[in-house]
Amino acid sequence: MGNDQIFEPWRTASYWEKALVMALPAIMLGLQIAGWIFFLPGAMQGHSDFRHLYAAAYMIRTGHSSELYDYDAQQKFQNQLVSPEAIALPFNHLAYESLFFVPYSFLSYRAGYFLFLLTNVLLLVFAARTMGMWIGNLRTIARWLPSVLFFTFLPTAAALMQGQDSILLLLLFAGTFTLLGGGQQFVPGFLVGLGLFKFQVVVPVVVLLFVWRRWRFVGGFACSTALGLLISLLLVGPSQMTTFAHSLLSMSVKETVLDQARFAVFPIEMPNLRGLIYALTRSILPMFWIQAITAVTSLGVLLWIALKGNTRSSHLQLPLAITAAAVLSYHLFSHDLAILLIPICLGLNQYFDLDPASDAVSAAACAVMFASPAVIGLSSVSPSVLAIPLIFFLASQARTTSAASLGSESTQNRT
Repeated sequence: MGNDQIFEPWRTASYWEKALVMALPAIMLGLQIAGWIFFLPGAMQGHSDFRHLYAAAYMIRTGHSSELYDYDAQQKFQNQLVSPEAIALPFNHLAYESLFFVPYSFLSYRAGYFLFLLTNVLLLVFAARTMGMWIGNLRTIARWLPSVLFFTFLPTAAALMQGQDSILLLLLFAGTFTLLGGGQQFVPGFLVGLGLFKFQVVVPVVVLLFVWRRWRFVGGFACSTALGLLISLLLVGPSQMTTFAHSLLSMSVKETVLDQARFAVFPIEMPNLRGLIYALTRSILPMFWIQAITAVTSLGVLLWIALKGNTRSSHLQLPLAITAAAVLSYHLFSHDLAILLIPICLGLNQYFDLDPASDAVSAAACAVMFASPAVIGLSSVSPSVLAIPLIFFLASQARTTSAASLGSESTQNRT
């Protein structure tokens, strides 16, 4: 895709297209305002995900890093620093991430929450600007449209409200995509490795890039991963790293209803393939068979995407890998879907491009994926239902990427 195609759309958007792309963000904004009104009082009482990030950073700063993954210690510090609760909200990320939150731990929980909210807003602005040159067609409809899409996507709002780190991962992916577009491989891989604090999302991306033989990308990822693991080991020691691994097993392989409550990880709340399979089979199958079906199905989807995305352009592959990671991630919650802003905006941008792979079905898949979190949120169904439009979006992307690859190869053969 050349720069002339990025900034000069093939055609002018029709009236209904303009109306749709402007109406959806307006509706999302209204829902977000209502959401903030209801959510903020609870967040001020400590009922936000920022709770465990804040307490973990305080533990690191005050010399309690050797207890970072101890459940009772986490509960003690969260109750002392934030608010008393019957259970802890466990810190289940690699320890190096807690260093990012140390500055916030010098403040009270409430002050830290608002400062991190401001930080997340700035990170989101930076992510939108980073993607700006690749979604220029959207600015021909309205100059503010790309930024508005970033801010009104409901998973983004959930990340802002909860004080989550999903927007940081979005920024890392945005930077990765831009650097790949400039022909780099090692540095983009290094950036993705910095996102290992959400390894359940990052690892499927890298697995696909490995299958697609992006060796320099994988090398960059390996370097930053080794750095993150080393820093984490130095912070907490081998004993706590072992405890961390055991807690992950309890949340995943050895999962029981008690584990779900203890670690606040409920598959029925996950908008991915695992959540959908769990929702469909939990009343008829034991956990072992649910996990087995999830593993086999996930492997099948991974192989299918690996075949569909086998193109010469890593720039085309990354958005597909990001969506595939959302579908395949073993742990995924609504705020994690913020990373889908990259493939959604690229897909909408492509619809107004000269690219022969663009079509109405792809644009519809983008619009459905953008709107469906709000539709699900307003209904009484579980978030796992979001896996249905997500899988549709992935299938549409796979089709478009495959068509673009075939078109590129045909052009090269003619020349």
